[in-house]
Amino acid sequence: MINLGSGVQERLGSYLKDNLSYSPALICTGAAIAFLTGAQASMPEWVDRAYLGWLSRIVQNPKIFTMRYINAFRLIYIFYLEKKGILK
Repeated sequence: MINLGSGVQERLGSYLKDNLSYSPALICTGAAIAFLTGAQASMPEWVDRAYLGWLSRIVQNPKIFTMRYINAFRLIYIFYLEKKGILK
């Protein structure tokens, strides 16, 4: 069992799935463990219900999460352009 987060677990899981001679059972629980240990930004239940977790994370750690969300919005825009056929 390996618990990783921040996109690392997806790359490792994909690599293992593609390169092992057998079909492994991959369970990515990095974020769940991070929440339990306190490594992941915690938030009140009402914030989670209001879908404001992103804002709570920015307030708690702006250095990390501001750029992470800005980069995510750039990706959404790129995917939109690709879907419209503007980017090829």
